Amino acid sequence: MVVGDLNHHLEQQAYENLLDVQGLIDHVTFPTHERGGTLDPVISDLQEDTLCRHQLGPVGSSDHHAVLTKVNVGVARDKATTHTIWMRDKADWLSLRRDLQPTSWTTLLQGGSESMAHALTSHLQPSKKRHVPHRNYTTRPKDQPWFG
Repeated sequence: MVVGDLNHHLEQQAYENLLDVQGLIDHVTFPTHERGGTLDPVISDLQEDTLCRHQLGPVGSSDHHAVLTKVNVGVARDKATTHTIWMRDKADWLSLRRDLQPTSWTTLLQGGSESMAHALTSHLQPSKKRHVPHRNYTTRPKDQPWFG
C-alpha cells in the first residue's frame, strides 16, 4: 500500500501508467486538498470492497485533508481436518500377519516406485483397519494448538 502527498497530477500520464502496469488501484475518489484536487492517493492491489476510506478535516495548518483508510484483512481460517489416530500398542499383530501371509508380494509390487507404494498402501489398509484399533480426530479451526 502506498499513501501520501504524491503530487501525481504533475506526472499524471506516468502515474496512470504505473497503476495500469502494476495492477494497482487509487482508492481515493474525493478531494484531499483545500482547492479541490486529489493529491493524497491510497494506492494498493486490494479489491475495492476490502477498504473503507473517508476524508477527514485538514491536518494542522496544512492545506491537505487527512484520509482515514481502514483495511479489512480478515483472518484466514484453516478448514477442519480429520486425522486417524492408530493405537498400535493395542493391535492384533498375529491376526494381521495371518491376513497378509497369502499375499504374493512379487505380483503385488510391480512397476515403478509410485505404483508399488500405492499398491502396498491399498493392500495393507483394509487389514490395518481390521486389526489395529483406531479413532478419527477432527481438528477445528478454532481449536487451540495444544489440544490437537
